[in-house]
Amino acid sequence: MNSSWDNSTLTWYSTDSDFEVKPILSFWLFLIFDVGAIICTIFVLYHLLSERQARNALHNHIPIILLFLASAIEWIDIPFHLQYFHTGIVYPSTPILCLIWWFIDWGFYYTIAVLLVFASFERHILIFHSHLVATRRKRLIFHYIKGETAD
Repeated sequence: MNSSWDNSTLTWYSTDSDFEVKPILSFWLFLIFDVGAIICTIFVLYHLLSERQARNALHNHIPIILLFLASAIEWIDIPFHLQYFHTGIVYPSTPILCLIWWFIDWGFYYTIAVLLVFASFERHILIFHSHLVATRRKRLIFHYIKGETAD
């Protein structure tokens, strides 16, 4: 096995082909996990949106948004990957399709990351500083508008 470590870019290089994931294996792994993820997302969204109390709870707002973004990735982004793994090409190869794929792939992933960070701060506020969301006005400021919360 020929391998080397490039310290300038912190990258591990290996010429051993045993570590490659074959496209057909990638296809089936993506397909199996995507179908499972779609089923779970639909199940959780249904239960969060069908019950009024769960839908209106402040701590469920960001998870609902995250689930909608994740479902867009599951329904749009992953099928593009599946097609590429199956055929080896992106069809149709148009600039607009590439832009849409790029926007969903990168834009939604980064939006999810930012929302997860905000959700952790918001969860802290809801648990340890519940007085900040006790009234309608404070809820508007600290939950919906996302104002500064300095104690």
